[in-house]
Amino acid sequence: MFNEATNKFDANKITSFIHYRFGEVKPDLVNPQKDIILYLTPLRAEGAGGASPMAPLYSKNSVVFRERLGHLPTYAHELGHVLGVPHTFREDYQEMIANADENIEQCEYILKKLSSIAEKDPSNERVVDARRYLSKWTDTKEAFEKIREYDKYKFRLGSTDNFMDYNNRPKLFYIWQIRVMQREAKLYYYAKKNKI
Repeated sequence: MFNEATNKFDANKITSFIHYRFGEVKPDLVNPQKDIILYLTPLRAEGAGGASPMAPLYSKNSVVFRERLGHLPTYAHELGHVLGVPHTFREDYQEMIANADENIEQCEYILKKLSSIAEKDPSNERVVDARRYLSKWTDTKEAFEKIREYDKYKFRLGSTDNFMDYNNRPKLFYIWQIRVMQREAKLYYYAKKNKI
């Protein structure tokens, strides 16, 4: 998680860690049915000014790292991700889906090894965690498959003034991105079944 040579963290791992620890310390402040949580941190991350899980839909948190705390467009960029908007440049969704598949297989393997414990005590912490992670990775895979379908508009990296590009002076979201955010917000806030 921490690279001693650069004194920086892996952005995705530290984001997950911060959100997990905050949920442990202040569970009453984490409402997975309504909240988007924005963490501001003096930590530095490798190659990232911020990090936000775009999938699954109910992972509503974002981290802005030290280098970008004073750069307001970073907040718009990260919140765009939280609301389901991908970058404007080419992404390797196949790699993201393959990563989810690997994690699904690992969770299934762990659940198979824990099957005798699960039969005796379905509320066993390891069993519950493995099921929760299996559900999370299954949802993540489904989300990236959907994103791959609707993510049709691609530009060269740094060639637009869009918040979802890597440009120091972004100004706008495209109308299709606004529609994605509206759709995702409706799904998130009005879903009959909220997942944790």
